[in-house]
Order: sequence, then C-alpha cells, then structure tokens
Amino acid sequence: MRILIPLALLSLAACSGDADNEAATTGPGTGLGPGQWELGPRSGLCTASDGTAAFFIEGGGGANCMAQGKVEQGEDGKLAFIPNGDGQCRIPIEDKGQSIILGDGGEACAYYCGGSATYAGRELGKNWEVERQLTDGAGDPVC
Repeated sequence: MRILIPLALLSLAACSGDADNEAATTGPGTGLGPGQWELGPRSGLCTASDGTAAFFIEGGGGANCMAQGKVEQGEDGKLAFIPNGDGQCRIPIEDKGQSIILGDGGEACAYYCGGSATYAGRELGKNWEVERQLTDGAGDPVC
C-alpha cells in the first residue's frame, strides 16, 4: 500500500504537466487566447486577451513582414488577422491546436511585406517556455 500511493501521486503529477500543452490556443475553431506563437527567435505573432495582436516575420536579405491589428473570428468560424485601419486585408489563421498557420491574404495584404518576405503558409508554434518580447528588425517591441 505504501508503494501504491507514491506511484499514484507520481502519475497524477506527470499528467498535470501535460495539461498546459494540450492546446496552443483555446481550441481549434474557438479563437486565439493571449500568447505568443513563434517561427524562430525573431519571427512570430503575439496576441493579448482583448484580441489585439501583432506579427513580425523575418525574411531573407533584411526583408520582413509586419503588422499590428487584431485577431477576429468571422461568422464562418474562421480566424483572421486584420491590420489596424485596413478593412480590406484579412490574413486567414488556421488553428492546429499546438500551432497556427498564416494563410495568404492576397494583394490587399501585400503592403505588409517587403522584398521577398512572406507570411503566407508559415506555421508558428506556441511558445510555452520563454517569456520574451517579440521585436521587429530594429529590436523594438512589436507587442
């Protein structure tokens, strides 16, 4: 009996550590919660609890994509990033649970990328470990 109790407690502790990692978001199709999704040390998307968001995607040769705005869930249930003051641009976001994929916003969103940089098709993984601030190419905070 003495052995069973510590083993039971150990197994419960092991399970509770995975609970935070089960979903990167609030669940597929239910919107993004606050957090940071990353693609390397200087590329990612960050969101706040009020829905405000920003992204910075580093490209080759000093080119990048950057926008500040919000993440909204449309009537169709799909997520999209909408830059501040730009009602024409909607960048689709596919929620994969542990990661998100930025879709192609088309010509209406081309303004937010310079040179050959692109955000379309980029998969960003949820940052569970390090609380660091996402910065732009000059090192200034994005969020």
